Amino acid sequence: MDGYEFLKQFTKSPQSLRMPVYYFYGEEDYLMDTAITRIAQAAGCNTKLLYFGDEAKKDDIIRSVQETGLFDTSRKFVVLKKAEKFKPLAELVQAGIWRTSSPLIIICEAEKRVCLKKMEKLDRIFVVEFSLLDQGVIRRWVRKKLTEEEIKFDEKTLDTLISILPRRLREIDNELKKIILYIGEKKILTLEDILSVVTPYEEARAYRLYSLVKAKDRAGALKELDILNAAGVQSRNMVSYLSSVYRNQLTKNLKIARAKDFENFRRLVALEADLRSRVVNEDLATRLALLDLIEK
Repeated sequence: MDGYEFLKQFTKSPQSLRMPVYYFYGEEDYLMDTAITRIAQAAGCNTKLLYFGDEAKKDDIIRSVQETGLFDTSRKFVVLKKAEKFKPLAELVQAGIWRTSSPLIIICEAEKRVCLKKMEKLDRIFVVEFSLLDQGVIRRWVRKKLTEEEIKFDEKTLDTLISILPRRLREIDNELKKIILYIGEKKILTLEDILSVVTPYEEARAYRLYSLVKAKDRAGALKELDILNAAGVQSRNMVSYLSSVYRNQLTKNLKIARAKDFENFRRLVALEADLRSRVVNEDLATRLALLDLIEK
C-alpha cells in the first residue's frame, strides 16, 4: 500500500488497518514517522523500543517486550530500523509475541529492490511503501499548512514556492517553519519572502552530495543522484551546482584546502563542459565521475 493512502485511511479508521506487524520502506521518512506515531497511539502504547538491524539481537528484542516489572504499566512497541541488515528477521516476525496492542514496525532503509527481496521471505505483515510524493500532493500539503497559520498568498506565489521547495516533507516542513518565522505578524507571503528565505532544492542537495563525496560514501552519493534524477534534476545541472559548492568551499577554506580538492574542482568544471557539449549519456558520465572523485 502507498504510504500517503495508508495514513489517510488509518486516520479515518485506525481499527481497519491495525496489524501486529508492519513493514515500511521508501524515502519519505516524515510520513513514516507520522505513521509510527499514529500506530502507537491507536494501540495505546507509550513506550517505544528502538533497535537497529546491524546491532540488535533477536533474543534481546523479544526479552525486552516480554519483561514487565511489578508496577510497570507501560505498553511497548518495537521499531526495528535497518531491517535489511537483520538476518533473523523472519524468525522475529514469527515469534508469536506481536499483537495489535504491542506491534512490531520494521523499517527497511535499503534501495527498493533489496527491501522487496527481504519482504518476500516474510508473511503475516502489512507492507507500506513510503515513496516521495508528487507535486500535486505536496502543493495541497503546503497550502493546508500555510492556511492553518492564516498566511495569505496568491497562486503565482504558491507556484514559485512549490517549484523551489525540496521533495521530502521533512525538509519542506523545515522550510515552511523558516517562512512562518520570517513573515511574523505580516501574515502575507510574497515572492520576495520566498527568495529571501527558502534554500533552492538543487542547491541544498548539492551540499549534501558534496558531504557524501568528502566522506567517501559511495552508496550514499549514488543514492543521492538517484533521488535527484527521480525529482527531474538533470545531471548536467547537478554537476554545475556541485562545482559551485566546491568553488565556495575552496574560497572559504583557501588556507587549509588540499591539492585533491582543487583537482576535484577542476574535474567537475571539465565534466560540466563535456556534458554541455559532447557527452551522450550524461547520467552515466556523471555517476562514473562521482565515483572517480570518491576513489581518488
